Amino acid sequence: VGPLVDRLRVRALLGLSALQVKGDAAAALRHATEAAQGLSAESPALDDRLLWAAARLAQAQALQATGQRQDAAAAAAVAVAQLQRDQMPTSPRLAHAKAMLVAARRP
Repeated sequence: VGPLVDRLRVRALLGLSALQVKGDAAAALRHATEAAQGLSAESPALDDRLLWAAARLAQAQALQATGQRQDAAAAAAVAVAQLQRDQMPTSPRLAHAKAMLVAARRP
């Protein structure tokens, strides 16, 4: 299986996670975690690093939905850190990640 197929699979898993986060947060977390496997924040490919950050944000969203706020904040924080390295400060993707981090840290 090549890198394109791997990336498409990750995107599909992230889509499933997003669809399930409100109805079945545990399944959403499983899909997000599976999507993150095999990805690396240290990849030389920007697309892979962005997918890694998206997977961490999906994990954060699912963790928050299951009431695991501290773990959700940790997942969102690492995604924000990655996006700050790879995106412009005005990036909507980065703004969304920062908003998720703030939401996860709220009591």
